[in-house]
Amino acid sequence: MAYLVRGFGDALGEVHPDGWTMTSAWPSWLSPIGWTTLVRPFDSDRWWVLALPLALFVGGVALAFALTLRRDVGMGMIAARPGPPAGAPRLLSPLGLAWRLQRGTLLGWAVAIAVFGAAIGSLADTAGKAFSDNPGAAKTIDKLSQGAGGTQVDAFFAAMMGIIGALVAGYVVQALLRLRSEEAGGRAEELLATAVGRLRWLASHAIVAVAGLVALLAIAGVSIGLVAGIAGGHVAGMVGDLTGAAFVQLPAALVLSGFAVAVFGLLPRLAIGLAWAAVTVSLVLGQLGDLLNLPQGVQDISPFSYVPAAPAADVTAAPLLTLVALAVAFGVAGAAIFRRRDVAP
Repeated sequence: MAYLVRGFGDALGEVHPDGWTMTSAWPSWLSPIGWTTLVRPFDSDRWWVLALPLALFVGGVALAFALTLRRDVGMGMIAARPGPPAGAPRLLSPLGLAWRLQRGTLLGWAVAIAVFGAAIGSLADTAGKAFSDNPGAAKTIDKLSQGAGGTQVDAFFAAMMGIIGALVAGYVVQALLRLRSEEAGGRAEELLATAVGRLRWLASHAIVAVAGLVALLAIAGVSIGLVAGIAGGHVAGMVGDLTGAAFVQLPAALVLSGFAVAVFGLLPRLAIGLAWAAVTVSLVLGQLGDLLNLPQGVQDISPFSYVPAAPAADVTAAPLLTLVALAVAFGVAGAAIFRRRDVAP
């Protein structure tokens, strides 16, 4: 949310005649990320802005201490509501339980992706004009889109789709790591002591996570295409093209989900750190590799480096099928290892 608010502040700001500097609008003052640019180093040097994050930190810590002193250990300030006297019938299956555990996470991600997508779609026309007047910005977008070519607007969409691909990969990894939290908390052992098999339990969480991944990509494509299409006057075409471009990111995100399952099976106590490290490395190398002038061999470590930069570039099936095969291999290996190892608290 802080990133999004800062983005709105910059989008509504005033670009200076030199084309390189700007004055952000008031929404940037509401975002801690916006404060870093409002310091304006090497320009007006407003050092006093640095007092804002310090004040927020001190105030937040003071509030946390005050609330902690006024609540019982293990309880919240707001009393938990009593649950229903009986569980819903759908909770009798591992798949229903996995959905119940993960639906809140998916809902939060869905709202964030929809808002982010709408913001991207609203900037399409502005971005096209800005790139035509600013060669430096156009070069940056070209690098973010892996030099795919096409129009500047298509390159902008391709660059944003790459970022969305990395974001939804973060969701699917978070969802799959629920396996580890259930295991570490002892709840998985209780469930596996019943007639539920290990592979069935793991598959239920994987199905919910991957289905959520597909839903988030659809939400991203529709929200971007809908807002951009309304501005451009051709909604159906934009929604279709950009939804397809969003789904091109699916195989790379599946590779990271398969890797999360693999490390959960092989190294459960390190699974959370390794899975999130893989997401971070993939984002930096795959989405920012060209911008950072990294060697191509280093960029190729990220699965996102093999994803066609749609809609700016043509989509070929070979790299996408290879990524899907790698994801399946990771997932099968992780499931096979988990089936044979001990439950790790």
